[in-house]
Formats: sequence, C-alpha cells, structure tokens
Amino acid sequence: MNITCKKENLLKALTISINSVSERTTVKALKCFKIESNKNYITITANNLETNIICKIPATVNENGKTLVHAKTFYNIVSKLPDGDVSFYLSENQTLLIRSGNSTFNIYTTNSEEFPEDMKIDNYNEINFNKDIFKDLIKRVAFSASDDEGKVILNGVLIDIDDKNSKITFVAADGYRLAKDEIKFKTDISLTTIIPIKTINEVNNILNSINIESFKIKIEQSKLLFECGDIQIFSRLINGKYPDYKQLIPKEKNLQIKVNRKDLLDGSE
Repeated sequence: MNITCKKENLLKALTISINSVSERTTVKALKCFKIESNKNYITITANNLETNIICKIPATVNENGKTLVHAKTFYNIVSKLPDGDVSFYLSENQTLLIRSGNSTFNIYTTNSEEFPEDMKIDNYNEINFNKDIFKDLIKRVAFSASDDEGKVILNGVLIDIDDKNSKITFVAADGYRLAKDEIKFKTDISLTTIIPIKTINEVNNILNSINIESFKIKIEQSKLLFECGDIQIFSRLINGKYPDYKQLIPKEKNLQIKVNRKDLLDGSE
C-alpha cells in the first residue's frame, strides 16, 4: 500500500467512522479501522457487528493494499498532523509509515483477514429521503426513545411506511411518553421497522457534517443501509412487535390549551 490523501478528508472520515469502533470488545480486529485502497480512492471501515460504517475518500494510489490499524491510535495521530497531504506506506514487516510535512509516524498493523465481512443488503425495499425532512422528523421524536436496555423494543424509532395513504410515520416511546410525527410521502411500498436509536442519532450526526440534499434507505428483514453520498451506514434492526401506538393516543380531547411556544419554553427553565 502506497497512498496520499488530504488530511481534511481523512480526518472527516475517521471522525464519522470511529463511533462504530468497539473499544470494550476482546476481539482485537473490532478495535481497528480497515484501510483499503483501490484506483483513485481509499475506504475507511469500522464494524462493531451491530453497525458498519464505510467512508470513501479521494486519494492518489500508487500501490493498492489493505490493512488494519488501531482506530484510536490512528485517529489521534491524524488529528495532530499538519494540514495538507498525508502519505501512507505499508512496509513488508506490516508497519504503516505515516508522513505529513515534517511529521513521521510508524504504527503496527493487524492482518486484515481478521476483520469481519462488511454487512450486505440483498432483498431490500428502497426509499429516497430528503435530508432536511428526515432530520426534522428525528428532532421531533427521537428524544422519546428509551435508553433502558431492559426495554429493547423501545430502544429505537418505529418507522411506519403506508403506501395506501401516502404517508410515513416516525414514533418513539419510553413507557412514560410517546412522540409521533408523520408526513405525506409518496411510495409504492408498505412496511414497518424499528431502527436502533443509536443508529438514528449516528446517521443524524453524519447528515449534519456532509453536504447532500437527499439519501437512500435500503431496508430488509433484519438490517438496513443508509447511503449518504460516499458514506454507507449499515445497521441491524430491532426485531419484535412495537406497542400499538395508535391505541395509546386519545381519540377524544376533553381539554385543549393553546399557548405561546416561546413563553412555554421560557417558563420551563
């Protein structure tokens, strides 16, 4: 492996991917980034067996190759490098030479064959989502998802796609409160799925950091894929039956109050 890329692009990919690295695991490979070069780009991959993030960045590739580097160590080194080009060279003794400006580092690598295979999506349903609309829906419901590991089914956001009524509904609940929002959404598929709240928050953070207008969501029975430009986020889904949120929302209103939003927020501080 012999490659050169911009520090800015590399650091951005590492910042996105590092949240899918598992430091608590006893499996050495899961603590690593997989770095792989191919033609005029490199991919940075992180996989904790629940989520799998793959980032592609442009690069000058003089020699193809792939290896594993300890994620935290590599991230700390790259973050402190001077701005500009960063070069990597994988030696025969499997150490990675990193150069940028007057800085030079050597770090040990791990056999890439020990890294888990990337998640794959085969038989899937696909929807296209506007980034701003998705972020707005998440903002309105995600805070109600439970963080209690004993309530696994509530540790996510329910997405209910209804082709007959041309709408999509987002729901989150923790056993004490429930948040629901829906929008008109033209689609020819109908399905219900539960996405882990950790995945939802991670995708939301990624969308905040990249300049795209829309992205794709590919959903199959046990996992899904977010395709956000040059970034792919795979995640396992939460299996199980979500509580019937429609039964929890009162159909009749005995009392209705209209208040100024700013005054209400100021009064709650």
